[in-house]
Amino acid sequence: MENIITEDNLLEDKKIRYGNYSDIAFDTQAFKDVLRRSSNWEGLPVYTQEALEMIMHKVARILNGDPYFVDNYRDIAGYAKLVQDILEECDYSSDVITTFIYNGGKTNVEKRRKSNS
Repeated sequence: MENIITEDNLLEDKKIRYGNYSDIAFDTQAFKDVLRRSSNWEGLPVYTQEALEMIMHKVARILNGDPYFVDNYRDIAGYAKLVQDILEECDYSSDVITTFIYNGGKTNVEKRRKSNS
C-alpha cells in the first residue's frame, strides 16, 4: 500500500518532531524579545539578526520537541556558518587565533585577537 502524505499527516509529524506550534511560537517570540532588547541589536547587520532569530526558532523547537533530532543542531550550525562566512570576508571583522604549543608533553593554548585591518 502506498503511503500518501496529507497535510494532516505532515502537521502531526511536525508536532511529534518539534512540539506544539503555539508553544514554539511563544518561546521563539520570547527569545527574539531578548535579542531585540540587547544593546547591540540595532547595530547588527540584518544577516546577523536573521541568523540569530532563526537560531532562536531552532532552540524553541529543541526545547518543545525532540531534543535528539540532529537536524535542528545542523540548522543552528548552518545559520552560524552563514554569518561566519560573511564575516571572514569583511575588512572590519576580528577573530581569535589559537596556537597550540607543545612543551614537555603539556599543551598550552595561546589565544590572541586577529584583526583584518
